[in-house]
Amino acid sequence: MWEIIGGFFTALISPVTEVVKGHQRIKKAKVDAEIKRIQQGTDADIQMDAQSNSRIWWADDLTFFLGTLIIALSFYPPAVPAIKAGFLVLEGMPDWFLYGYGMMMISVWGYRRLVLPIVEVIVKKSIMGKK
Repeated sequence: MWEIIGGFFTALISPVTEVVKGHQRIKKAKVDAEIKRIQQGTDADIQMDAQSNSRIWWADDLTFFLGTLIIALSFYPPAVPAIKAGFLVLEGMPDWFLYGYGMMMISVWGYRRLVLPIVEVIVKKSIMGKK
């Protein structure tokens, strides 16, 4: 008798468990596809950075030197007014120019994956500003 009742419940529950298992397989496939997409994007970014670095190998050294020079000269009193004036001019620059310059520097230094979140923030700010 218990075997009949157990078989009945198994027959009722079996289609439900198959649906649940199907949903779990779909979710796993979506997650696996997303992981694969991210990995491919990361690999592509690494390859682009390597190509960029081989073409303009001197750019990261130059930009690092210039940035460090500004910091060093800020301790040299005769240079301070010129440095302050330069930063005042930069404050007057449009945001799009400063963001673009920042993204260019990120590209030169080989951190392309950092650019996407920055672009997303800029887009969100511009959309929120229009509302």
